[in-house]
Amino acid sequence: MRIAVTRQESFSDFLSPTEQPWKAFFDWFSTDGHDLVSLNDDPDVIIFMNHHREFGLRALKASRRALKVLVLWESMITRPNNFRRGNLNRYKLIFTPSNKWASGTNVFPFNWPQGEQVITRASEADFKVRDARVAVFQNNKISFVEGEMYTLRRELIEVFGEEIVVYGTGWNSAATTVKGLLGATKHFAGLNRRINLSSLDNLWIRPKNYKGFVPNKSRELEKFQFTIVVENSLDYVSEKLIEALWAGCCVIYVGPPLREFGIPKVAIECPPDSRIIRQCFEAAQKDYSLVKQIQANAQNYLGSKEFKETMNNFVLEKLAADIMHQIKLIMADN
Repeated sequence: MRIAVTRQESFSDFLSPTEQPWKAFFDWFSTDGHDLVSLNDDPDVIIFMNHHREFGLRALKASRRALKVLVLWESMITRPNNFRRGNLNRYKLIFTPSNKWASGTNVFPFNWPQGEQVITRASEADFKVRDARVAVFQNNKISFVEGEMYTLRRELIEVFGEEIVVYGTGWNSAATTVKGLLGATKHFAGLNRRINLSSLDNLWIRPKNYKGFVPNKSRELEKFQFTIVVENSLDYVSEKLIEALWAGCCVIYVGPPLREFGIPKVAIECPPDSRIIRQCFEAAQKDYSLVKQIQANAQNYLGSKEFKETMNNFVLEKLAADIMHQIKLIMADN
């Protein structure tokens, strides 16, 4: 079978047959006897990594008969085009890392792929000399799609004040904020959803302790006792939580209930309310037994069989196998 895989812009550096961890994905198809081809080589199957209009048009021009598969990597908040009903209807099969993103008889789940590191096991003495302020790693993004958590991230900067250390891009820059505002307007245009204007309330928040972009996130995380992880939206669990767990931080987490994604109590879970998050942080500062329990849970989880099944190579190889399994079922019915 001839298989083409699109390289949409945010995956251009990674979606390659020779680059890790994607090598495991492509190797599976080759081992199973399939040829990896370009869109111009009359593929039998085209796998799209997110919906992309340009590649959709090229695919139609290249091969109208090809079976089209969509793999969702971004939520409604970050990529609204993924979820336009007309776009979803273009695909015979859809694979998603969250059952909250899409549903139907042609929709199949996969685990969000996680990277592997060496867990930082700080002694009690070492942990207590870490910075007692809370760290956040987040870019200053804007979205008008209902359910976005970017506004909450800015609220946290205001509520925590001097006690929060902010890493990431786009903060304290009027030009970047305006650019983000224009981008948010463009992304929302045409979506049949209620517009959320709360992002306009705190666009110009300026962190008092702003560190900018750092190339080694884990090294910076290891300097802090606490970090707050706020997902882009409350419908999936990304790599942000796991990166913080590897660093040995006590994580205050805002996202979907972890148990729904097979993850035990490895973080202090909070609702999307900046005042309550502040209260959770202050309570954890005074309760080291809670912190130790959370850290122990995290270490146990990172060493578990369940976590190993979320690792990059395992997930991407299984994703390839699951895609081909469903394709073969379709072809057997035809």
